[in-house]
Amino acid sequence: MSWFYSGSSMKSLAKLDHLMNEVILAVDFNRAELKEFGTLKESSRLDNYQGDAEDIRSSFSALDGWIETGVKICIPADGVRHATEDAAPLFEVAGLFYRKPLEVVKAAFHESAAEHFHLTPFNMFYQPSDDIPVEKIYGEIYNSPAMLVEHEKIHSQPREGDCTLETVIAAVMFWSDSTHLMNFGTASLWPIYLFLGNQSKYMRVKPTLFVAHHLAYIPKNAFSTQFTRFGFNFYTMFVPDLLHEFELGVWKATFAHLIRILYAYGHDTIQQLNRQYRQVPTFSRGTIRKFTENASSMKKLAVWDFEDLLQHTNQGF
Repeated sequence: MSWFYSGSSMKSLAKLDHLMNEVILAVDFNRAELKEFGTLKESSRLDNYQGDAEDIRSSFSALDGWIETGVKICIPADGVRHATEDAAPLFEVAGLFYRKPLEVVKAAFHESAAEHFHLTPFNMFYQPSDDIPVEKIYGEIYNSPAMLVEHEKIHSQPREGDCTLETVIAAVMFWSDSTHLMNFGTASLWPIYLFLGNQSKYMRVKPTLFVAHHLAYIPKNAFSTQFTRFGFNFYTMFVPDLLHEFELGVWKATFAHLIRILYAYGHDTIQQLNRQYRQVPTFSRGTIRKFTENASSMKKLAVWDFEDLLQHTNQGF
């Protein structure tokens, strides 16, 4: 218990139980194997591990639907020009693993979490009182106009043969980001995940629910070449990152520029701006929060702060 209550406060009683029962009290635990153990040394060994390919393949079993392939990449060379991209030398990256998207979707619908999937899209409206107009709420993919349109489209198509099965939309979303593999060291990779928009975003954001489905472990997304023959624009697959691209990017820079204009104009324009933002009332549980005393300073603002500033520019300016 002395170890538990010393150092970092991030340790939990559950982790202490895990250490005791799964490590120290395990039947194959051998104290002698810990001699000369060093965290940095072992982390470096894991980062630089170059074992045979069979060790890697064991993590991507064919029984789980994993397929091994290679990707050929055109290699540019400094000062060398080629007539076409096809004339450039090719470099093949071997040992890449992926699963067929349809198989991943089928597996997702077989999981217990599918009980919470919204298979029929619907509109959601909000009206706080009878004298206020009804407002359409956009909060989930299954509330979006796009899914409603696709739902009607698939229901209007003729059935094959005597099929009486229900037809539904699987709102597939793909994500890819660098993943750090260890708490120590620098080992990382770029996986591609598949999420289903039929599931509420409030469930998708919880890592403990394991709603992310591993689709591939490749360095380059090749959907462009795979879907071209079907006339599919693969750019429509990627979810716009409004948080980083607009609210923390374009809008933050625009707001800072507007503040500079007010400073250049002089008088009490900055004070008026802050006063008008402070007069904006709150709305719902977190939709519009109370503004700070000095909105123009932009100090310690979170994403939702910039979103609120944007929604009330007509009152602020």
